[in-house]
Parts: sequence; C-alpha cells; structure tokens
Amino acid sequence: MTNPHLPPGALLAAALQQLVDDYPTDDAVSVVLTVTDLDEPGRGEPIDIKLQPGQAAWLTSLVMDEGATCRNAHPGGNDQCGHCRGTGRVRGADEPPADDGSRP
Repeated sequence: MTNPHLPPGALLAAALQQLVDDYPTDDAVSVVLTVTDLDEPGRGEPIDIKLQPGQAAWLTSLVMDEGATCRNAHPGGNDQCGHCRGTGRVRGADEPPADDGSRP
C-alpha cells in the first residue's frame, strides 16, 4: 500500500508503479511516464514509471473513459458512464470503448 503522506506527485507515481507492477501486460517497455513534484521540497526530481505497451494502452483508455464520464455528467451530456456505457457492468478488455462522440 502506498504512503498517503507522500507529496501528490510521489503518491501518484507510487500508485501507478504499484498498478503496473501488479498487472504486467507484455515483456518490453515502450513508454516511460515521468512524474515530478513541483510544490514540495526536493522538487524537480523526476520519478520514472516504465510502461509496457498494453499498460500504456490501458491507462490511456482509463483516462479517456473517465473524461467521457465527466463530460457526460454535465448538462448536455448523456448521463452515461464512459466505462460501462450506462450498463453498470465493467467493460471487458476485448470490448471496444464507448463510441458516443465524446472521445477524440
């Protein structure tokens, strides 16, 4: 479990690192995500999180789905969750993301 008393960037990096360590998807690293705390002592020290291709795709989908959920919750939105398309069921990894026009 991550330390909740870490600075925000370090906490984010620790949570992401734990996630990618727990759920490997491929053998090779294809992306390095760097997080840097700017508001804490020792700021500017980058923390690198190495991502495999499947992890990068999964995190990208997660962020895009959450963005769709936020947009859909606002006036003019369709009130559907970007993750499950309003079904209340988790979308499987082999199912395409919601095609509601809210994603680029």
